[in-house]
Amino acid sequence: MNIKKLSILFCATACSFFGLAADSVKSTEVKVQLFRDYEGALVEVKGAYNVFDPKNGTKLIASYLPSSYYMYPTTDGLKWGQEFPDVYQLLIAADKKETTIVVAGTEYRGKAYFYQIQGSIGAVNELPLDDFVMSTLSTHIPEEIVSQDALEALAIALRTEV
Repeated sequence: MNIKKLSILFCATACSFFGLAADSVKSTEVKVQLFRDYEGALVEVKGAYNVFDPKNGTKLIASYLPSSYYMYPTTDGLKWGQEFPDVYQLLIAADKKETTIVVAGTEYRGKAYFYQIQGSIGAVNELPLDDFVMSTLSTHIPEEIVSQDALEALAIALRTEV
């Protein structure tokens, strides 16, 4: 099977697997739910970052150093290293693309949203579609079959078609 047929097969499989349709994806960012209904979670940022209130866009923290704290709901909002009174959602955005965010033991790129809902928290990862596709395909395709460059090309092809 030549590389063109293989690329088309992978793109078609990825599109059908994730239910992506051309009219359903308006930007190159996707949001993936990480969890919901947790009592709390260890959240670590491995580099410089900013924390925002996504409800109104207010910057709450700017840090140039990595941080690791247990995040949990309080009666007044959320706590992650410090209390955020009357703030029931947080957005952690890394300053650099290389910086990762570890949520409940799993490392993610992009942004992480945290929400308090009825005394528990939920988390969502927002990342570029290319990164999402490459990450997902790499877990399903053995490294010895397709190189990293080929995965990047497939991700670009999928984004172009979507």
